[in-house]
Amino acid sequence: MLAGFVIDLAFIGANGISREHGLTTPDPAVAAVKAQVIVVARRVVFVGVHTKFGGSNFCRFGDVSDLETIVTDSALPASEAHRYSLLGPVVLRV
Repeated sequence: MLAGFVIDLAFIGANGISREHGLTTPDPAVAAVKAQVIVVARRVVFVGVHTKFGGSNFCRFGDVSDLETIVTDSALPASEAHRYSLLGPVVLRV
């Protein structure tokens, strides 16, 4: 069903985000939906707290480079935010 959608801006969450494994979740069905959203969306923004960074789960559904922007809290160290930004997205610590 999502293949027929035109999504301008998608806000995505994940159970884990890492530079090595990308965006992950423990549920294969959730991973399939989120992977399709990333495919059809013109712009993708990840929103998640600092505790999601560096973690990974069973099902991978996207790469950090698929993201236009990452929005997280200021508890994510600036050095770590910079490492994620080197993969493509703008990282906002708010």
